[in-house]
Amino acid sequence: MRYFEYVAIVIITILFQLLTGCGGPPEITPETIDEYDYVVARFDTTGYQVSAPELYDKIFYSELLPGGGVTTDSTIADFLDSLLLDTLIGLEAATCDLSENWWLHKELKDHMTSLIMRAFLDLSIYPEVLPDSAEVIEYYGNNTGSFAFPERTELYHILSSPRRVSDSEDSAKVLTLTEEERWELAEENIRRLYLMLELGEDFQGLALRHSHDAYSRDNAGRLGWITRGTYGDPADSLAFALAPGEFTEPFQDNVGWHILLISDRILSGILPLDSPGVFLRSHNALLQQKVQNRLKDIVDSMRQTMELRMNREAFETDLGDLRSEIWMGIVNDVDTIYANEVSTLEEGFKGYYLVSRITPDIYEKMVDTLSGHYLLLQAARSIGIDTLPRITGIRKIVKHRKCKDMIYRPLLASDPWEPTDSTIDEYYQVHIDEFVPPRPLTAGHLCIADSALAVFLAEQAKTGMDLADIATEFGKSQGYDVKVQRSRPVGPDNVESWYYGAVCHKGAGDAVGPVRSPEGRYYVIKIVGKRQTIMRSMADGRIRALLRDEHKRQKWEAFRDDYFDRYDVKILRKLPAFKLPPKSEGRYIERPDVP
Repeated sequence: MRYFEYVAIVIITILFQLLTGCGGPPEITPETIDEYDYVVARFDTTGYQVSAPELYDKIFYSELLPGGGVTTDSTIADFLDSLLLDTLIGLEAATCDLSENWWLHKELKDHMTSLIMRAFLDLSIYPEVLPDSAEVIEYYGNNTGSFAFPERTELYHILSSPRRVSDSEDSAKVLTLTEEERWELAEENIRRLYLMLELGEDFQGLALRHSHDAYSRDNAGRLGWITRGTYGDPADSLAFALAPGEFTEPFQDNVGWHILLISDRILSGILPLDSPGVFLRSHNALLQQKVQNRLKDIVDSMRQTMELRMNREAFETDLGDLRSEIWMGIVNDVDTIYANEVSTLEEGFKGYYLVSRITPDIYEKMVDTLSGHYLLLQAARSIGIDTLPRITGIRKIVKHRKCKDMIYRPLLASDPWEPTDSTIDEYYQVHIDEFVPPRPLTAGHLCIADSALAVFLAEQAKTGMDLADIATEFGKSQGYDVKVQRSRPVGPDNVESWYYGAVCHKGAGDAVGPVRSPEGRYYVIKIVGKRQTIMRSMADGRIRALLRDEHKRQKWEAFRDDYFDRYDVKILRKLPAFKLPPKSEGRYIERPDVP
């Protein structure tokens, strides 16, 4: 009978595997994606729609699974929701008024100002003032001081430190020495090394083996190139007194005893114009000088007719008390200077005028200084820099992004919401099994009739041997009655009190026993795992974090649902799992229609 039962079980298992293997939902792969060329979602109000191949492409090129893998249906649904919502926000951003948000509007203005000024320099100023070779040579001749370099010497170093004088001494003995004795030992050590140098030993080799300077030792004692004043006397004067190839006598400072090797020296002088990089350095310095002069000429010329209206009422208020969006000046009735721009000059003007508070007169000078920037911007606009296709194209893109930021801002803004104590209490009670598991242990056991055998098997279990292996090796094969119970969750509700009492205070990996049951059999119990009880006070932080995340999720879902309702979004088909190749393998299929 048992044979037929066994055959029946095998047949049922095979049939189940065949059915689940053939009847389960297939995974969409790069090779099969074109078979699913249907629409999965659309906006009825706009006609926008997303097909399965488009969604597959977007997930592949996202950072969702850069290493490849299989997505779950919930992951696909979340990604599709985010894609649809971002598309809706993009549609709405095309018609939004960015001036409703001062900060984002100012960010757009500053970004475009920077681009316009860069283009103004590249297209108008640089071509006008670009120096030729003769001008560069003349500039170099008139500014040779800018190309001067000081005297430098390349040093190698050996240090004998009183804190590390145990090279050839017993370290235990050194610990008993006084400070004075340590210094004496350091001096003896450096003089021994000096004698070895005089006898022809290689400086770098000695430094590598014996120097106590951790910074230079691993580099054979090399300190590198230094100029006068780098280390101070006596090292400084000695380093520049000797010729290359010579080394100093031992000298002492507050760190220890030293010997320096002068490896090479470069005398002070002027870098020749044909030295690497000197011509280019001279060219760039002259170019910047000419650019600044040209910009100054433009500003000075435009100041002759500039109209600068100032908000003198605001000048009576401390700058720290002014809101960023308060206007401080208007240049030619076109460009506005705001308080947040004036604040960038505050510390510099306070230091220049040696004052602790900005006065109205100083406010006027700060606004006048900033006006020069806007005069240059107006000069750039006057020759059409702001209307160049590249500039207008970038402005359209940046404005669209800022508009999306403005729409998303209520969702992304800092939310002070916090769960109440009663909400946390309720969550703890509803999810009590997560914090106070009813069956906290995972344990298995051996059940043995003979007490002496039980003691022996308990010792085997305590060595880490698997219970099933013990039962096989020492049970039936030896003719003993040993029953094994494989590991399962254990708690006071599913085992006897004597059993649970024997293991409840043990940890994972422990083996207990032998324990005698009321029926007279002996148990060797092994704890495989243990879940800790988390009291309410200890669970507070974890629950707060979970509830905050849930609150954010609900907030996002409400935001999403509002837009989905407004645009009549329809999710038409549920997709099976996507199987994605790694992004490192490159594009999986050529799709010219995918951006």
